[in-house]
Amino acid sequence: MTAARRRGASAHLDEAVAHLELAQRYAAGDLSDQLVIDAICMRLSAAIEALSQVDDQTRDALFGSDWPSPRSTLSRS
Repeated sequence: MTAARRRGASAHLDEAVAHLELAQRYAAGDLSDQLVIDAICMRLSAAIEALSQVDDQTRDALFGSDWPSPRSTLSRS
């Protein structure tokens, strides 16, 4: 088990929610500003990364078979 996974599902979920709340706050701003769009994208990416650290059982309970879809956005290959 990695150190990130040992942190616990609750901590990772809290982190993801925090990123999503910030993205939502940014989205209420000027969407014609590329910096705002970039900030939203970075927060979404960070939220997905936090969720990827949640244990498989919890993630499956939350997302079921849909998880590979958002996770694929992080593919860097």
